Amino acid sequence: MTTSMPMDTADNPRLHAQVWDLLPWLVNGRASDEQRALVMAHLPHCAGCRAELQAQQQLQQAVLQAPVNEPDAQAGLERLLGRIAAPAEPADSQPLPAAPRRSRLSTALAAAVVIQAVGLGLMSWQLQRDEGPFRTLSQTAPMVGGAPGGSSGSAPGVPGWRVVPGAGMAMADWQALLLSQGLRVVDGPNTVGAYLLAPTQADGARSTEVLAQLRATPGILLAEPLGAAP
Repeated sequence: MTTSMPMDTADNPRLHAQVWDLLPWLVNGRASDEQRALVMAHLPHCAGCRAELQAQQQLQQAVLQAPVNEPDAQAGLERLLGRIAAPAEPADSQPLPAAPRRSRLSTALAAAVVIQAVGLGLMSWQLQRDEGPFRTLSQTAPMVGGAPGGSSGSAPGVPGWRVVPGAGMAMADWQALLLSQGLRVVDGPNTVGAYLLAPTQADGARSTEVLAQLRATPGILLAEPLGAAP
């Protein structure tokens, strides 16, 4: 085995390279008579090839002299027969496998799942408690204290509107609409996103005009006066 070609070569570099490649075949006995003659003629003139040939021969001898540990088939067969002939231990005497130990990570994850479940349950209960009775859009909100839906500040007979803005309507546009029409939110949104609007000043004459403006505003999905059928 070689890692590099020596620097000292014979007069013919090509012949030296050819002989260098033939050295392993000469050592393992597979070189032809012609190849052997070529190598033997070159060796007296090349110290590098002589040293390489000697190193390869020593390596071959070391490999051939290394002991080979062959398996003892007879001993293995005797051990196997001995195990088969030995009486089996009763099942009750065999120890039960130990329960796997939970890691800190698995315990923490399980605790996080329980905490999340409890939190979701509390949130659901809170939403159900805070959610008022369901009203359809065509139902008139109950008048409590003179205001639709229980809000104060609107007297009986004052016009009101039920309005559903679209989800894409910006808050600034919604506020601008209320300001331009002199409206205020007195209730909502309910479960379907409807608001109850009332005028900031009692002016029943503008009821039709306000309703038309609400319906013409982009982003408003529905606008109807209180008490009107859809």
